Amino acid sequence: MPHFETEIYSPVLNSGQQHLPCTIIVDTSSSMEESIPQTMQAIRDCMEALNDNPRARSTVDVCLITFDSSARVVVPFGPVSGFEAPMIVASGTTAMHQAIDLALREDRARKDLYQKTGTGHYRSWFFLLTDGSPNDADNGAFERLLEAQRAGSVNFYGVGIGDFNKKTLASL
Repeated sequence: MPHFETEIYSPVLNSGQQHLPCTIIVDTSSSMEESIPQTMQAIRDCMEALNDNPRARSTVDVCLITFDSSARVVVPFGPVSGFEAPMIVASGTTAMHQAIDLALREDRARKDLYQKTGTGHYRSWFFLLTDGSPNDADNGAFERLLEAQRAGSVNFYGVGIGDFNKKTLASL
């Protein structure tokens, strides 16, 4: 289970500025094995581009969640300037419901930290990078994600990898 104590997160830098919480949710199931190197390189390239922008470097906070047979936070929320992409290995099945649920909880914890530090924030960005469909139990996370989008608290971007399931991404 992930930790939700704000002490595990990096402090909020430049708390006087609006921040953008960004959660990257990466499918690391066995079907992604061929795509993981390119996917992780794309994430590194994106982080490099954000770091090249002085405003983004000081106000974008990033969290990386991976999921295969289970979901886990591999890079807790922190400034984009400190983001280091870990080595990722593909295996297992596709616990996409768990991953979305975890992303929503981590996002809520980061926004709670913003509130405690008097930091404003923009609508969160969620990026789901996947080639498949969930095969874990439906825990209501997809509906909670849709509700968060309707409420204006999350912008969701589904990124299909390879021969991806268009129906799943379109439903979110």
